Amino acid sequence: MWSLQFLCIKLVQDQVGALSTVFIPVLIASLFMTPFVLKGIKNKKKTWKHLRIFALLAIVGQFPAQILMTYGTQLSTASNAGIISLTLPIVSALLAVIFLREKMTPGRWLCFAIAIIGVIFCSLKDIHNLNTSWAFMVGNLLIFSGVVGSAFYNTICKKIANDFTEMEMLFYTYIFLLAILLPLVVYYEGDILTRIPEFSRQTWTGLTLLTVFHNFLSMILFL
Repeated sequence: MWSLQFLCIKLVQDQVGALSTVFIPVLIASLFMTPFVLKGIKNKKKTWKHLRIFALLAIVGQFPAQILMTYGTQLSTASNAGIISLTLPIVSALLAVIFLREKMTPGRWLCFAIAIIGVIFCSLKDIHNLNTSWAFMVGNLLIFSGVVGSAFYNTICKKIANDFTEMEMLFYTYIFLLAILLPLVVYYEGDILTRIPEFSRQTWTGLTLLTVFHNFLSMILFL
């Protein structure tokens, strides 16, 4: 599913800006999740602490994971994005130690090493073809910042995992993300609605698959 996201970003980049590439699928995914979240909203007690965490998850987690990752993939290549995203388990483990004070026991270090070695062996050919030219360096750095954002989101979510379901955490984070993106989309890509009739079949395919990606992710978390 993550590989599909990188491919779809490349499919739509000629006609859709990075902000709209994220905003449209996230908006549709949020609308899809709304009835499920509203069903149990009366049984949930929200506090300012929760709101601060969701705002933090949106700004430091989802924004770089979605926006910077999209910008980076547009400036680099889909294969580069796929390879760099392999660092996610490493970054997640490091952030878990820093923010959650999780202990890396000898057994965990062993499993960690085996997993990394396995990923390397499975990706030797792709790593060999990784494009590190200066033309793609900025894009690669943005992609890595997106990986850090994803790792941050996965880590900090653990702090409220007992208070909210996976779908609720994703939904509330998306609401904050949409609030951040809306003024940016209006200011920088305000003509997106007028350009819809010009979209090619390739662009529609990419947007459709990106929307399915976000909704599929929400359905997996719900199940």
